[in-house]
Amino acid sequence: MQFTVNQTTITKPLQLLCSVVDRRSALPILTHIRLQISQGQLTMTTTDMELEMIGQLKVTAEQEGDITVPARKLLDICRALPAGA
Repeated sequence: MQFTVNQTTITKPLQLLCSVVDRRSALPILTHIRLQISQGQLTMTTTDMELEMIGQLKVTAEQEGDITVPARKLLDICRALPAGA
């Protein structure tokens, strides 16, 4: 999976999606965000088993794929990037 997106474009939806993520979950997967790339669209999904939130963005996709990553860590990385990166 490989895609390109602007830092400010992805950070705002990530902040909203991370509001659903439980920091101290008994199930570690619930601290992750699912990233799916299909036909130039990034779909980001989070859940706490009661509430599910989905965000979608247009991206420049070089390779489609599906992965989960720690949501807070991804948000921290995106926030640390320079604006416009």
